[in-house]
Amino acid sequence: MRRHYLWSNERRHDLFFADLRGLGGGYMGVGGDQNYTLAAAAESDVLWLVDLDPAVVYLHRLYAALLPVSLQPGDLVALFDKKHRAEVHAAVAAAYPATDEQRPVLEVYHAYRDLLFRHLKDELGRSHGPRGTWLSDARKYQHMHRLAKERRIVARLGDLTGPSTLQQIAETARQAGVPIHAIYLSNAESWFKYGPAFRGNIAALPFDDRSVILRTVKSQLLRYPSGDIWHYTIQRSQHFAQGLAQPSYRSIDIAMVDAVPDKTPGLSHIGFPLVRGQKPLLAEAQPGRKRPSRSLLLARGLVTRPAGNRETARELDRDRLRRAQLELAPSPR
Repeated sequence: MRRHYLWSNERRHDLFFADLRGLGGGYMGVGGDQNYTLAAAAESDVLWLVDLDPAVVYLHRLYAALLPVSLQPGDLVALFDKKHRAEVHAAVAAAYPATDEQRPVLEVYHAYRDLLFRHLKDELGRSHGPRGTWLSDARKYQHMHRLAKERRIVARLGDLTGPSTLQQIAETARQAGVPIHAIYLSNAESWFKYGPAFRGNIAALPFDDRSVILRTVKSQLLRYPSGDIWHYTIQRSQHFAQGLAQPSYRSIDIAMVDAVPDKTPGLSHIGFPLVRGQKPLLAEAQPGRKRPSRSLLLARGLVTRPAGNRETARELDRDRLRRAQLELAPSPR
């Protein structure tokens, strides 16, 4: 079993904010609550959250139940103190009337409550104002509070490279007339090739000329921002879809060859009009030297695979699940 990524180890999502501002529309993302920060920055109208890990999916469903009853960020964080167990159970029961829907959501709460309490307090204490997170920026929090009340946070168990989940999201968005304006892939692309299913899934999503792909990569050539261990990159969705239509566009390695480093360290753009003075990686070369070829960029480590993502958690999860089941067991009469 892989470690549960209930939250991200990426710390500089604020690098995306300028490109996200005012996008609205639909948002689709993978991973934990970093999606709320990004979706709130984009002022998204609907969130579709997709993950391979059931624990992450049930965590989103837990947040979707607790956000409507938490008027302020501190109210939400406080619910992860065990003395508020009864309030959490009531909120989950109100959001999911069927007992079989409640159980896995509550298991995540009881199994990881202490870890989530520390994480959420940390998020609450991070930089405030426009650069803040969904918990430390009051405006972002109120956006997520409203979307949860309107049941516009939808969490689905699924695979970016699978046959059905993204296709179903695409069809739902299309029928609702909601263009997908932001897709956050984190570093997921580092773990698979662009096969037929993934290409078809991206092609199915209703993009327009405002839509963007957000991702992070490890690299030996691209800079990392201060305070982080990832390079952040933004690609126009239509540019990505055009690339995927070509058989040679096989992986994130190839996509990143078109990256244009931004003046902000740790950030790059792909498929956007060039700003004066900017050059794509293939055009960067010292005076009098031949520019690097695509193969040379790849060989030098343009994209490297993240380390540590195969960390096992079997014992930890077994013990935490046992604790959750004990806490959820009926009291003896």
